[in-house]
Amino acid sequence: MAGEYGEREERESSTLTVGALLDDERVWLAVSLLAGSVVVASYYLTHPYPAYATALFPHMAELLIENGYRRPETIPLYTADGVPFAYPPLMFYVMAVLIDLGVDPFRLVRLLPGVAIVLALIPYFYLAREFLPVRQAGFATVMLAVVPQIVRWNISGGGTVRGPAVLFLLAGLYVGVRLFKTGDRRWILPGALLYGLTMLTHPVQMAYFGLSYLVLFAVFDPSIRGLVNGAAVAVGGAIVGAPWWLYVSLTYGYETILNASATHGGLFSSELQDVLADVLLFHSSSFPSELLTGSLVLAGAVYALSKRRYALPAWFVVTAVVITQPRFAYIPGAMLMGMAVAGAVVPWLAEVATGRGDRGESSPGADADGGRETVAAVALVALVVTTTWFGALYVAGDPPGEDRNAMSSYVDGDDIEAMEWVRSETPADAQFVVLGDAAEWFPYVAERTGLTVWWGVEWTTPEQYEHQRALHGDLTACDDEACITATLEEYDLDPDYVYVPNGEYTAGSGVQTQDEAMRESMIESDRYELVYENDGAMVYRVTD
Repeated sequence: MAGEYGEREERESSTLTVGALLDDERVWLAVSLLAGSVVVASYYLTHPYPAYATALFPHMAELLIENGYRRPETIPLYTADGVPFAYPPLMFYVMAVLIDLGVDPFRLVRLLPGVAIVLALIPYFYLAREFLPVRQAGFATVMLAVVPQIVRWNISGGGTVRGPAVLFLLAGLYVGVRLFKTGDRRWILPGALLYGLTMLTHPVQMAYFGLSYLVLFAVFDPSIRGLVNGAAVAVGGAIVGAPWWLYVSLTYGYETILNASATHGGLFSSELQDVLADVLLFHSSSFPSELLTGSLVLAGAVYALSKRRYALPAWFVVTAVVITQPRFAYIPGAMLMGMAVAGAVVPWLAEVATGRGDRGESSPGADADGGRETVAAVALVALVVTTTWFGALYVAGDPPGEDRNAMSSYVDGDDIEAMEWVRSETPADAQFVVLGDAAEWFPYVAERTGLTVWWGVEWTTPEQYEHQRALHGDLTACDDEACITATLEEYDLDPDYVYVPNGEYTAGSGVQTQDEAMRESMIESDRYELVYENDGAMVYRVTD
């Protein structure tokens, strides 16, 4: 009897240990940070150059250094006339200080985004805990760390700005939940500070911060008190963010901010069904990973509605309608995935695996409870490992089952070599037309004017922005000399040189291979003279 009792006690102790681990916030926070770190490490190890558009940001930081840490009105080299230095400036000052202290700019734009986005998992976990039990919140945080729609934009080169903005945003949203839930005005000051820091970092995150506070107000404290507290955060944040919006309004006019908000998809959409389809990505059947995550969000929304828990589905829909960039909808969306998986699927699997039938029968006592907890733990571990593994492969550029380079770099070593040749061997006032996505890096590395870049042009007018995007797209689509010449004439451009990718290159963030007819036709033309070539790039001087 004593031995039997001892064995039962040991089983009960083990059961309690499994359950305690599954419900331990520290465990889930550590698991989430580990998952995020694995994904970020995979990106670092496979990307000697940052993914996507990157170079404009270190260029701006170095301009601050050259200008004695005063903002110049114009960013030179990006288009013939340059573009306004109207971006929220906080991270450019941070980058300038680090570069001034000796940090390599390329290394900085590779490392900073990943560090910021891993740190952002901490406030996100506690934000999710305000809506969900521990297991669901923990799994939601893992999803935020690995889901393609979120990860690729925040750890790539542009994450130098977006990553810290997401960190400030998520911390501010947690503060907002506490403010509206408790009515404690001690949360107003940190909320205003975080709103101001978000405003000083990225305009879209700033807009989402304000939108989410409206949702949180409606959900938790739709009262005069809640309205006053939210307004206090807004006013305080505007004061903290004044070095950006006031400077832009006085220097370029307030319409500059409004013009920028009308680009990159803008705010709001007239067709709800199109927005939800884009966010859920049901139209992207060739990308099963994104289809799966969209399906899990939908399943979580259905499950939440069945439990009469309306806050997260409402937040998701409002986000999708107002903020047209899908990654923002996955902030509440990852919580819906946590509800679907850790709140519905895993408990159901545990019940089935431990012998509970359709009649709802199960074995009584601690043994049955312990079995369910063990199955739940195994299922959650398997899901966390699998999703982390997929996230790591995705950022490495090789998502399983998908024929695409998920996170392509705009340049490689051949591009950098060619641009350095341009910097040393061409006149300082030479103007270039650059085909392919390397155009974004060209002005920074080559220190020559790129006539076709559209990055940064959103701070001029929507018309100019669309003009530059069309120009760049039309030229990049060319596959021979006749097309290049006709496009230059159509857009009334007279460059000194044309930079043409050779071999594989990225265009529209996708990988393409240069047609052999391009080099042959350029060589045969009397209008262009090949002055430099390597395996990845060709530089032609325009002769007439």
